[in-house]
Amino acid sequence: MKCADLPRRLFQVLPSVSHRKPPRHSLDFDCLEGKLLLSTYYVATTGSDTAAGTATAPWAAIQQAAQEVKPGDTVIVEPGKYTIAAEGINTATSGTAGAPITFISATKLGAQLYNPGGITQEQVWNNTGDYVTIQGFDMSGNGANGVWAGINNTGSYCQFIGNYIHDIAVPSGMTTGGTGGIGTWQVDALGGHNTIVGNFITRIGTPGGGNLWHGIYEEGPYAYIANNICAYNMSCGITNGYYSHNDQIINNLCIGNGIAGIYIGGDGPVLEDYSIIANNICVDNGYYGIMEPSDSTVGIHEQYIDNCVYGNPDGGIIQQSGDLYPATGTVSADPQFVNYQIDGTGDYHLTASSPCIGTGTSIDMPAMDFDGVTRPSDGPYDIGPYQYISTPTPIPLIGDSGFEQVVVGAGQFKYDPTGSPWAFSGSSGISGNNSGFTSGSPPAPQGSQVAFVQATGSFTRTVADWAAGSYVLTFDAAQRRNFHVSQENFKVLIDGKIVGTFTPSGTSYQSYSTAVFTVTTAGPLTITFQGLDSAGGDNTAFLDQVAVAPASTFSIGDPGFEQVVVGAGQFKYDPTGSPWAFSGSSGISGNNSGFTSGNPPAPQGSQVAFLQATGSFTQTVADWAAGSYVLTFDTAQRGNYGVSRQNFNVLIDGNIVGTFTPSGTSYQSYSTAVFTVTTAGPLTITFQGLDSAGGDNTAFIDGVSVS
Repeated sequence: MKCADLPRRLFQVLPSVSHRKPPRHSLDFDCLEGKLLLSTYYVATTGSDTAAGTATAPWAAIQQAAQEVKPGDTVIVEPGKYTIAAEGINTATSGTAGAPITFISATKLGAQLYNPGGITQEQVWNNTGDYVTIQGFDMSGNGANGVWAGINNTGSYCQFIGNYIHDIAVPSGMTTGGTGGIGTWQVDALGGHNTIVGNFITRIGTPGGGNLWHGIYEEGPYAYIANNICAYNMSCGITNGYYSHNDQIINNLCIGNGIAGIYIGGDGPVLEDYSIIANNICVDNGYYGIMEPSDSTVGIHEQYIDNCVYGNPDGGIIQQSGDLYPATGTVSADPQFVNYQIDGTGDYHLTASSPCIGTGTSIDMPAMDFDGVTRPSDGPYDIGPYQYISTPTPIPLIGDSGFEQVVVGAGQFKYDPTGSPWAFSGSSGISGNNSGFTSGSPPAPQGSQVAFVQATGSFTRTVADWAAGSYVLTFDAAQRRNFHVSQENFKVLIDGKIVGTFTPSGTSYQSYSTAVFTVTTAGPLTITFQGLDSAGGDNTAFLDQVAVAPASTFSIGDPGFEQVVVGAGQFKYDPTGSPWAFSGSSGISGNNSGFTSGNPPAPQGSQVAFLQATGSFTQTVADWAAGSYVLTFDTAQRGNYGVSRQNFNVLIDGNIVGTFTPSGTSYQSYSTAVFTVTTAGPLTITFQGLDSAGGDNTAFIDGVSVS
């Protein structure tokens, strides 16, 4: 649906009801399967739309999945860049209250959707179905070529959660159409009830370039809009109107938008009334922090509670003169962010001296913040999308993480370049897109250049200022495509110690994560990517977007399956004496046993777990804090008994967080989907063999960790 097909303008801006306290909103934003699902489909950049849409035979396009789904279905989109048709993705099938339809990125923001345009006034995603969830996607589009919105929605009871919608350069001066990063439209006063939570929406048009394109535009009643960040958008950060009333706009951040941070009501046949606007931060917007229009389309029962407004030149909170409830608890001071940038590129966590700490209200407050951190149920309550954490562990920044500092240029590559924080050695270097190395590969995931490791080349750098703590290293990697079948593998080392060995599974970029490593003494550490070329020949892998992430503060017992010693050349079914409980055709094997003689040595230690047929093993891990996590591990198919095609599920407390089929007999690192712990305490991890192919199939698993 084109924006222009929506006939009404949003608005034109010129240069007690007792406090409701319903149960606190608690959305399990990141868990893939917390309920029984009718079907689960998969989409991957390596898929085919003539395939079955399964984990092992995924579709290539989200649109194909949209045409197949039924109520209760989930579509899991694997990481990678997806260039979509000019008219955008169109989802029209409705779920039900008990069986919604879910589209989710397998890793948060790993599925990157880009609309290059070609048709005027289109969007990245157009949803017309009810009870549809769209979660965890990175969305952008070519505004100069007609893409003027992220998500357009006319459905009701829909959820838009944890998306990053950005850099859609809507032309300035537009006087018709209009929508925003997320625009929800209603055809009458009976719809609505949409949930918009935890989205980051930035650079939709140029601030001040018009009054019709916003971060979030919501025109249905009973909307819940919380924990969103809307920065540097053309018109307003968040606006509602037309059929809106009884909305809850809670704990959002709106900065640098062209007109107002939050604009309430206007231009509709239904009176906008009885909404609660609380715990929001609105800073440096073009005219107003929070405002109501001076017309008859807004009622007198709106409530503005504990909002922070600062640096808005024409006023902080502008209410109509007849409102029954003047704004209360307003903070009119600098919120003091960790790194304030007006254009959406900063760090908007609160510093220790922020006036927004402990000065909010619990009314309609979401149970978790933007990061998945649990907000206290009994106070104090913070203003804004982030709950303040008193002692966050500083995360080291890796300079030139995308290998852009040395410009080799499009179509070019350079061995052993100098001038980067990375030191290249042997057959390694930097390549631009469409070079002699990369001409058959997708564009770089970050920027326009990647590092390459050819044969046994390597690159390394020392990173300062590591604090004591536990970490993982993340990166994107792919095989070279334009020179036979590349089978490059490489290891990652921290101060000379191996934290992972990787063989990229294909020529499309995928995200990888090392095992957890612990820093006991603060100071510098050296990161090394070392080519192995175990297959022999001219093999090359590309790497990009290297980053550090904190690991969990608790540990999994016996993560490398070394506690029960079975010995070299030996294996044991259902061993006892480990924190893991084995059942059925599962157990522990040493190197070079009847199971493992056709495989490389164990990635960690000298033993691995095995899952044969439908065997399983499980462990209950104590002391999980509330928050969001992923489980990582190394896995491989058995190599000495036919062609093994074992697959298996990973479950957290009985909920599936990933289904895996190791791609070969060499060990590779895999990660589950993000899962969220809402209540601190123990959780049970299960690896469950599926043996979907039938026969005697076995997979090996090692190095299990949580981050």
